[in-house]
Amino acid sequence: MLKKAQIPLVILLTLAMLLRVMGTAVAQEPESARPLHARRGMRGEITAISGSALTVAVRDREISVQTNDDTQFHIIGQDGAALADFQVGDAIAGRGQRQDDGAFLATLIVRLPDGEMALGRIAAIGDAFVTLNGRDGQPITLHVTGDTLVAMRGQTFAWGGDPAGQTMLREGMRIAAFGEWGSDDEMDAHTLISARAPRPPRREMVGEINSLDDSSFTMTTLGGDEVTVLTDENTRFRHSDVDAPTLADFVAGDRVVVVGQVTDAGVLARLVAYVPADRLNGRAAIGEITAINENNIEMTTRNGRAITLITNEETQFRVGANGAAALADFAPGDRIAVTGRATDVENNFIAARVAKRG
Repeated sequence: MLKKAQIPLVILLTLAMLLRVMGTAVAQEPESARPLHARRGMRGEITAISGSALTVAVRDREISVQTNDDTQFHIIGQDGAALADFQVGDAIAGRGQRQDDGAFLATLIVRLPDGEMALGRIAAIGDAFVTLNGRDGQPITLHVTGDTLVAMRGQTFAWGGDPAGQTMLREGMRIAAFGEWGSDDEMDAHTLISARAPRPPRREMVGEINSLDDSSFTMTTLGGDEVTVLTDENTRFRHSDVDAPTLADFVAGDRVVVVGQVTDAGVLARLVAYVPADRLNGRAAIGEITAINENNIEMTTRNGRAITLITNEETQFRVGANGAAALADFAPGDRIAVTGRATDVENNFIAARVAKRG
């Protein structure tokens, strides 16, 4: 039964990391591992508080947890938590270091929300419910109200507040829910803690710039799609004719390769790379190798087109940003970006450059 399942220590500590108070990541360890590790963590229930020290029941024994001026305290939904806000009976997760005397010196103590716990990835979001895919794909229905708290990125929002917690969540997010089980697959949830949002879909495109402004441009891909490309301070630019290029070094008519993440407003570029005209000859593609036959590479482009690349002594092969390579370094299944020129045979191209992508 879900409500009786033991939650691994690493997951509870990860919840604290998701609130951006954890610092470095905690290494994974199974539930059966020792409860206390140097420079790792612990979880349990406070049984006594004396001065700056806590006694915590951890499975089948009690341990001493020491705090000092450097210890951080966190309670979901409360700003500026301190040791005085904790009390006997609180369930906590902590990070710190075991001392020579066996005590645990805490760098962080997080009070876990009251109630039972459910874990899963969001499958659907409604006005008064969240559906999770739990363990082994088992569906879990979380019943929420306007007072249900949503904690993420170091902030806490009310489900019906301003901003509404509901709008903070996305399908695919991994969350922990705290509340009371009504049955094995339904919970009345008072707190939802979100794990890191799933990475937005990635897109790779080759095409021609139509127009630009200070931080974005439109382009027409080889497949004929018109796409808005957004840039920010994290966008990298590459231009064979410019050292340390910026978007200002690109003009309408330039052929470019764009790698980025799909958003509602367009593709947020992580890389914009200029493709020289003498290499391109009007042809470029990104896709996956399906076969290699002697000097020919069979590939399928991202839009499903099957093409043949003919390589010769002039073809340049690259692996990574700067690594020179050879045809022997490529294999079926590799994702590649290619430039070249068309031949008289349909869907056949003389490859000028073949680059393996990550």
